[in-house]
Amino acid sequence: MDALEQLTPHEVRQAGLVLANLQLAWRDAIMEEKQELCKIILKQVAFDFETGEIGPVLSKVEYEVLFR
Repeated sequence: MDALEQLTPHEVRQAGLVLANLQLAWRDAIMEEKQELCKIILKQVAFDFETGEIGPVLSKVEYEVLFR
């Protein structure tokens, strides 16, 4: 929670713009570009190789408020 309180309104606004344009960018992106988009937004993605299931997905701090 402390990390979210340290974000400036500009950082939150920028994060919102990225998410707002993500659908269009994703549709036209090649695999490498999709990987870069994920790196911009996501901090961690867990994958269970035994079950083939994706586990918890954690966004970077500046995007947490937008995913709630």
